Formats: sequence, structure tokens, C-alpha cells
Amino acid sequence: AVTATAEWWGPQGVELAISRNRELLSAAAHLLSGAWQTRTLLPTGSPLSANTMSLVQVPMPRRGAHAHTSADGKALQDALFRQGIECPIKTIDGELYVRI
Repeated sequence: AVTATAEWWGPQGVELAISRNRELLSAAAHLLSGAWQTRTLLPTGSPLSANTMSLVQVPMPRRGAHAHTSADGKALQDALFRQGIECPIKTIDGELYVRI
């Protein structure tokens, strides 16, 4: 995998590769937030973001007035993993987010 990565990055050039990766991240975040009718934690291109990862809110409503906990996030992450999906789940201010 390292060799394949180096072979791809070489001809692309670092700036072009970084730009492409940022475009892919933005497209993926918009795809998920649009399909789920949720939001990203930070806007794409935000100066607070390194534009290498994004957090997209998971469409799981709160249980009444109860905020989600890190235990809820771990349970969701484990359930996704059992389905062959490896994706970190983060709990921020009582909401669950996938990190892509």
C-alpha cells in the first residue's frame, strides 16, 4: 500500500493531491449530511479545520431531553464495525458524529 501511495503522489504533485483530497472530503461530507439531512460540525473550508477530516452529525434523535453519551457513540461504532464499516463516532455536546 505504501508503494502504491508513493506512486500515485509522485506524478500528481503534493499541491494537486492535497487539493483533490480536500475536494473528496467536501463531497463526502456534503453527500452524508445531505442524505441524512444533518450538518457538519465545522463548515467545509473553515479555518478551524485542517480540511483533512470532517465530522458529520449522525441522524439519531435524542431520547427525549437526554443527550447522547460516549457510551452511545461506542455502541454505534461497534454496531457499524460488525457490519464491516470502520468509522470513528465522536460525541460532542450530546450529539453523535461520524469522522470521515
